[in-house]
Amino acid sequence: MVFEKIQALQYVVFGLCYTISLGLVFRKKFGYLLFLLFSSIIVLYNSWILFSIFTGKVVIIAGIQVSLEQSVPTFVLSLFLLLFVFYFLQKEVAAPYFADAPRGWRAGYRESHPIPYSLYDETKNKLGSETTANISETGALLYLPKGIRLFVGDIVTVNLKIENEDRIPIPMEVVSEVMRIFKDQDKNEMAGVRFSWERNDPSSKSSLSIFLNRVFAPRFPANNSLVFKTKSLKSEGTLFDISTDGFFIKTEANVEDGEDVETVFRVFSLAHVRLHGTVKWKNPLGQYGKPQGFGVKTQKVKGILVFQLWILWKRFVHFQNR
Repeated sequence: MVFEKIQALQYVVFGLCYTISLGLVFRKKFGYLLFLLFSSIIVLYNSWILFSIFTGKVVIIAGIQVSLEQSVPTFVLSLFLLLFVFYFLQKEVAAPYFADAPRGWRAGYRESHPIPYSLYDETKNKLGSETTANISETGALLYLPKGIRLFVGDIVTVNLKIENEDRIPIPMEVVSEVMRIFKDQDKNEMAGVRFSWERNDPSSKSSLSIFLNRVFAPRFPANNSLVFKTKSLKSEGTLFDISTDGFFIKTEANVEDGEDVETVFRVFSLAHVRLHGTVKWKNPLGQYGKPQGFGVKTQKVKGILVFQLWILWKRFVHFQNR
């Protein structure tokens, strides 16, 4: 029978197809990640078949010998279709039918941090000021000022209040197009805008990218107990969040800007990681959506392999929950 000739690997491939289909249809991040893995496996598998045939080996699948004439078109078609689907899924609004709201898959995620901004219409009249809900290099989701009415397709200027590493304000006016208008669960008026970089100073995009990478590198929530010390004190605290560039320590202890900090904490319940860094900002009053504590820019990591594996795990969990 045919089923007796099917190899175990083919059953695995069939199972992957079914799992990926369910993940994509129900908008699960694991479906997208498995899709990328499956794409790589298919291309590598077809490459192996081609290589084997070219080197004179006999390739038999389900009891049938595969010829060069059969394998080349299959490989080319598989590669083309997989690249096409990959490109399709990466576009900002490529698959709106996968989402409840009119938005599609994103290659990277927008950082959910409030950035103050002022909004101007096409004639440069100020409409009001508010904060962003999230932001990326390609656009932002804005909380709209009270009483402001916008429409899809409107051209507006978003004046973002950002700072460089020395906390010096950088002027950032970005001409943008309104892509969608809606209300969130709390009935707040929201607007999704796309930054029209072709209408802006090219250096603005670079400045925004540097700002986002420095201040809003993807942060992952944590709750690790730790001990930290500076030249002036030694205390205990809790790791509140972390990224590859820095971390935030929840504590009531007072530190100074620019102080060197050394901290150690346990990851995976079995290994210790030691981080060295510099205090970049303090939050003694528990403002800005964070508890009392201070933010540190990481300078040195001891136990780098375990740390990177832990960050990858945090990234995966965080990505699945967004």
